[in-house]
Amino acid sequence: MIIKFKDTIIDLNNLSSFNRIIASQEYIFENGNLLLKKFTYKTKILRSICLSIIRSSKFITMDLETRLVNNTMVPYAIGIYDGIESFSFFNRF
Repeated sequence: MIIKFKDTIIDLNNLSSFNRIIASQEYIFENGNLLLKKFTYKTKILRSICLSIIRSSKFITMDLETRLVNNTMVPYAIGIYDGIESFSFFNRF
């Protein structure tokens, strides 16, 4: 089995940092260590759906914003929309 690949040097002064492409896969090495693997997959194209003639307003949405405090995700803002009214809540630290 013969594997074909292509290497591209990232830094001419550092030969251990390079990109390697094998078929649809790309490997990025930095200082001899594998930094990133990229895989390319073929996917099916999405088909369009039939749109409904009747539009419904019976839905609800919610958005939650968080921040990292002492290595714990803590919510600080919440927004809610029930199709008629919107509500926002904010927590100050």
